[in-house]
Amino acid sequence: MDTDRYDGSLLLAEALKRHKINLNLLVAETALWANPAVYKQLLKDNKSGAWYPKCRRAKKGEKKGEVVRGIRLDDNTYANSAIRTAIGIPPKNNKLIGFATCHIWHGTCYDEKYHTAIPNLVLLPAALASLTDHDDKIKAILQYRTFELYKWVPDGKQRPRKPRHYPDCWKRPFDFTAKIEKAIKNRRQ
Repeated sequence: MDTDRYDGSLLLAEALKRHKINLNLLVAETALWANPAVYKQLLKDNKSGAWYPKCRRAKKGEKKGEVVRGIRLDDNTYANSAIRTAIGIPPKNNKLIGFATCHIWHGTCYDEKYHTAIPNLVLLPAALASLTDHDDKIKAILQYRTFELYKWVPDGKQRPRKPRHYPDCWKRPFDFTAKIEKAIKNRRQ
């Protein structure tokens, strides 16, 4: 019997239950969302609501910054810029500290339609960000929240159902300001 083997997900689940910690609530109370009006404005330019429609995350073996068949390859820089600008706090502004840009739907960062699509992006405290890749309950609440806000799902995906333990303490999306509207117009140029 291998006693030096540990399952991090299992240990976390046990500790959360033992201490009555609800990660769904932590995510809901700290997630930062763009206003749905941003998405509606972007839809006027492209069918996906992407801030940078010809951009996707580079896959293994591809080089960040290259342009392949008209598509710019990115790490997460363009996605980060998109969501931050969409909430009115551009990346070079140091008023947003300790947040990471997360994609709502697994694997969509490799698709140029969705890598910078505003309904596919959320800002979470960096300490919680990896939950979007590893925790099915967190994925489910975020997918439902983005549907709730934007009425959006990626092509080929089913409309998410409201999860059983869906939180009701979500932060309001940022206001749609003249500054954000100007940023949308400027990105077109």
